[in-house]
Amino acid sequence: MRDQARVLIAQGIDPLAEKDQAEAKSGPTFGEVAKEWFSIKSRSWAKSNIKPMRLRLEKYLLSNFDKTPIKDLSTQDFLKVLREIEGRGKYETAHRIDQMASQISRFARLSGIIDRNPLADIADIMVPAKTIHRKAILNTDEIGCLLRDLECSTSCPITTFALKIMPYVLVRSGELRGARWDKIDFETRT
Repeated sequence: MRDQARVLIAQGIDPLAEKDQAEAKSGPTFGEVAKEWFSIKSRSWAKSNIKPMRLRLEKYLLSNFDKTPIKDLSTQDFLKVLREIEGRGKYETAHRIDQMASQISRFARLSGIIDRNPLADIADIMVPAKTIHRKAILNTDEIGCLLRDLECSTSCPITTFALKIMPYVLVRSGELRGARWDKIDFETRT
């Protein structure tokens, strides 16, 4: 590479400018497309999701493909990264990264940057994520027992209180934690 750079310099050509020009001819990089996709999509996400999504993008995709022209990426390139994640037993994470990379590739295809999405069918050969089914308390006696047990709880008072009111308001834990006082109407008890 040094010798090639010296030849270019001898011809009066700036090697860095030549390299930048060659990269520009090969089209936008995965990183450029991913950052554009992220800036558009993140506008509709909850604020609490933006940081984890950015971290996933940077840790798993940009760290591997940031400077690579998106046209040069193949199914095998992405599969290699996904298999590494699966190898650590993080099957759910692998599926999330597959979904994110697929959305970025679909964005590039619809923008006319690439002709096909290399991740279109990759989920078919991935290890399925394990679904953990949580038992719901449906019996009124069990609900009563749970509420009585909460009275004796030594947990953080805020956690205990949240657990006490959840059966009455029937919201998800994230909705309860993120509830704002202006959304609570004490007159109509809603």
